[in-house]
Amino acid sequence: GAPEPRQITYVRVAGVPRLGEEQVRLLLGYFGELSSFSLQSDPRSETDIVIVTYADPSAEAAAVDRLDGMFLAGGHLSVTLARAAPLPSQGQVPAMPVGAFD
Repeated sequence: GAPEPRQITYVRVAGVPRLGEEQVRLLLGYFGELSSFSLQSDPRSETDIVIVTYADPSAEAAAVDRLDGMFLAGGHLSVTLARAAPLPSQGQVPAMPVGAFD
């Protein structure tokens, strides 16, 4: 039979101070190799929202556990693990789920 579609999980980090993409990548990359990285400014605050996926899914739980509530450059990070809808397994890049940046 056809392989089951893999459910994509991703880590959403809100409240990220404007440190620059390289610094944020270093912080999040501490937990494992990043397979995707997306940074967007939060229109409601002076911070950014970052969405990442890890090559090794076990890194996601560690990142959420260690980073959620962390005090960083004058603010606290809000880190959540979210799931996107399963994708057909043809190796496409997952589309960001609706509301990921809300």
